[in-house]
Amino acid sequence: SSAPQDQVAGLVLLAGLGLLDASSDLNQYPPATVLAAVDLCGSMFSDSAARSLLDQWIARAGGAQTAGETAHTLLLEARLPYGGGATALELMIGINDPSSVMAGLYEFAVNDKLPPATRTEALFLLRDHLVGATYQDIVKDCTEQMQQVGDAWLERAERLLGWMGA
Repeated sequence: SSAPQDQVAGLVLLAGLGLLDASSDLNQYPPATVLAAVDLCGSMFSDSAARSLLDQWIARAGGAQTAGETAHTLLLEARLPYGGGATALELMIGINDPSSVMAGLYEFAVNDKLPPATRTEALFLLRDHLVGATYQDIVKDCTEQMQQVGDAWLERAERLLGWMGA
């Protein structure tokens, strides 16, 4: 099928059932479709099935650098309509220097064009990449930015702040 949702589901089933092999042409699918399938495959089947799908796509995409750049571009352009944000963030982190990772994660956390799940994941990942700032300060700053613009994702950020005791 040419419908993206059907393609995501098909890739998930193929990977989850172990039916993808070296002859599978993953280049026929848009990168956003493959990234969404990787995220969903990990949820529905296993991390190893998702990793196998991702590894095959990375190889077909031309390697980790190219795959990471593609994922980074999709994040910057907010072109992940079917999911795939967690995998895109993982790939983006893998190709950038620490200061770029931190700046990127912050920007993705406050980008209201990205899906809430991707924004939440970016905010959580920030904790592992902070240099010279406290996580609580960053979460407060993100929350304040969202309050100013009336962001629909604000409730998630406020809940996180509450869990942190801020």
